[in-house]
Amino acid sequence: MKVKRTTHCKYMHPLSGDNLYVSPSGKRFCNACQRAYRAAYRVKKGHVPLDPTRCRRGHLFDAENTVIKKSGRRGCRICMESYNKAYSANADRERENERRRKTGGLADKHRNAGAIAERATILAFLRSTSLDIHEALKQIEKGAHT
Repeated sequence: MKVKRTTHCKYMHPLSGDNLYVSPSGKRFCNACQRAYRAAYRVKKGHVPLDPTRCRRGHLFDAENTVIKKSGRRGCRICMESYNKAYSANADRERENERRRKTGGLADKHRNAGAIAERATILAFLRSTSLDIHEALKQIEKGAHT
């Protein structure tokens, strides 16, 4: 006895031609229902804009806000600028952290301030004594200047 194949899905879409998808296991699906299901799922998960005239974050796609990417897809200029600012700030932060790792954690202004204070201490010590520079440096290294 032959089993009669259904000709329409439960939403009355015809199961034939371009509207029919047959899986590798032989199961038949309605393409219209699958498209509607996938679209509803993407909207539910926030992956697709509800309105095709707006980006995911709700910015309007108009002449001044639309950018055509290398891939040929359109993009939101406001979102791209926001992303670039965040990326740039993150890159700046990474460069600063790398520089700090290399210099032992001191920023340039603090390192320079320490060097300036050290020079001032040396000059004050030299003015207060009648030693020549070599003897003064030896005493400073020993800690006699304090």
